[in-house]
Amino acid sequence: MVLTDIPLADLSVRGHGPVVTVQVSRPDVLNAFRAQTRAEFASVLDAVRTDDHVRVVVLTGAGRAFSAGQDLRELGGRLQNEEASDDQLRQGIEELQDLTRALLALPQVTIAALNGVAVGLGAELALACDLRVAAESAAIGFPEARRAMFQTNGVMWLLPRIVGLSRANDLVLTGRLVQAAEAGRIGLVQGVCPDADLASTVEALAADIAANAPGSLRLAKHLLRDTWGLDLAQVMTRETEGMLACLRSRDLREGTLAFLDGRTPHYEGR
Repeated sequence: MVLTDIPLADLSVRGHGPVVTVQVSRPDVLNAFRAQTRAEFASVLDAVRTDDHVRVVVLTGAGRAFSAGQDLRELGGRLQNEEASDDQLRQGIEELQDLTRALLALPQVTIAALNGVAVGLGAELALACDLRVAAESAAIGFPEARRAMFQTNGVMWLLPRIVGLSRANDLVLTGRLVQAAEAGRIGLVQGVCPDADLASTVEALAADIAANAPGSLRLAKHLLRDTWGLDLAQVMTRETEGMLACLRSRDLREGTLAFLDGRTPHYEGR
């Protein structure tokens, strides 16, 4: 599947080459995800995954929100369907979880550009990204307990590893909204910038990352995630295998020659 061949109504995709920006474009409902949004997002991630030209994927929203989560109007209709079986409900939950699984499995580096509020599913997808940068007016929260709901997209695994268990307890058990400045202080986001500078800040960060060797980025991304389930000996074994893969690559030769020549390397991902 090719990105340009995907019919999109709820999303827009910008950029060709090393950096692609995926924007949720439902500003009238604060970029809430309906079934169509989820399906389009899944198709875009599937196309990106196999595109060797893409090195960084930026996720953002249109208007004043990153994403307000699930479309409550659509969700309310499902909840009123008393005939839905547990299997049907479970399928709907797992389809949402598949978005997080797809983000985590992407070989490309992912950046959430938080242009506004991110709650519920929006906050969960931001957690699944490798990096998060927030505009000063942005806020992020996990308000499920306030709505008699529960987190569904790996929050209980991801959030404590990002901000620590004590802060994760605070955010999940209170359900409070965290403003960008506090999110930066606790490490929930890696950077905060003026609203007007968000696009240029993320663009510079994405370009900086995309200039690195794709093979090294892929190896680093996945091993950094996997270390939580491995001991030191296992990590060092994986590091050895990663180093061997780099030593066999054409990109290592290019990087070395570029350094010696005093020029910018041109990596091919091979």
